[in-house]
Amino acid sequence: MLASVRRFDGFGQQPRFDGGRRLEGSDRTEPNIFVWRHGRDEVRLSPDGDGWSVSYLAVGKLLGPRQVLYEAKHKRAMHAAWDVMARVIRASRDEDEGIRVAQSAARWMRGFGIHDAED
Repeated sequence: MLASVRRFDGFGQQPRFDGGRRLEGSDRTEPNIFVWRHGRDEVRLSPDGDGWSVSYLAVGKLLGPRQVLYEAKHKRAMHAAWDVMARVIRASRDEDEGIRVAQSAARWMRGFGIHDAED
C-alpha cells in the first residue's frame, strides 16, 4: 500500500506533497487541512478555533462512505501531533511512518500561528 501525506495551505499556493498522488477534485473543497491516507484509512488534522481537531476515518468493508472511527480536539499542537502519530501507527502498523507523519504535521501546524493553551 502507498501511504501519502497531503497539505493544503488555503492561501492560493500550490500544495506541497511528500509522496503519493494528488487529491481528487472533491477533496480540494476542504481548505486548511492536513490529510494522511493509507489504503482505506485516513487521518485528518485541521485547525479548530484556538486548537486542533484530529479525526480517523475508514471505509467500511463494503466500500461504503467513510466513517469517523475517532475524533478529538486538542488545545496544544504537541498533543495533536502525538494524536496524529498514534492514529497513523494504528492504521499503518508502522511506527516509523507514524513518527514521520507527526513531524510533517507539526511543521504544517507551525504555519497557522495558533498559540498553544492548556488542555
